[in-house]
Amino acid sequence: MDAVHSTHAHGHSISTEQHNYMLKFGWWLYIASEVMLFSSLIAVFLLAKKLYPEESHHLEVGPTTISTFVLLTSSWFMVRALASLHEGNIVALQRGLFLTLILGATFVGFQAYEYTHLSHAGVTLHSTMYGSAFYALTGFHGAHVIIGLIWVAWAFIKAMNGHFTKEKYIGIEVLGLYWHFVDVVWILLFTLIYLV
Repeated sequence: MDAVHSTHAHGHSISTEQHNYMLKFGWWLYIASEVMLFSSLIAVFLLAKKLYPEESHHLEVGPTTISTFVLLTSSWFMVRALASLHEGNIVALQRGLFLTLILGATFVGFQAYEYTHLSHAGVTLHSTMYGSAFYALTGFHGAHVIIGLIWVAWAFIKAMNGHFTKEKYIGIEVLGLYWHFVDVVWILLFTLIYLV
């Protein structure tokens, strides 16, 4: 097996396969901790929605449906980016990352529009428990999207510089795990906030 370039304190090197496994395992643990945080915010939001049912009438389902489609499409391009890397097609990897970046940024733009609309309608962070819970939950998710966009931009620059290869793919795979997690969480949030 190939040895990773890093060596542990006792001089033992680990294989690339072991390194990748440990990295992915660590990311799954991180995602599990994020699930717990989101679960707490969702519980508070659902309580606020029950106490202030009239507040949800200010939400615009149409634009948010479009933004949801945009975010899900970005996830498809992330899948294509990783598949292209496995095929050794670096140009398609770069294209997939770039389109993921553009669509993710578009989603954030939709969220900014929604926040502006809601604040004009009187739904603010300090208006009611509903407003506080809504902005905390969607803002926490939005922050995750922005972090993901920074990561995707970094990966795109690295891809442009030839950093990734068929054999050196773990950075994109872990990025994909994070991006898909953010998308799956949004599907749940979209359902609970806008549809139920």
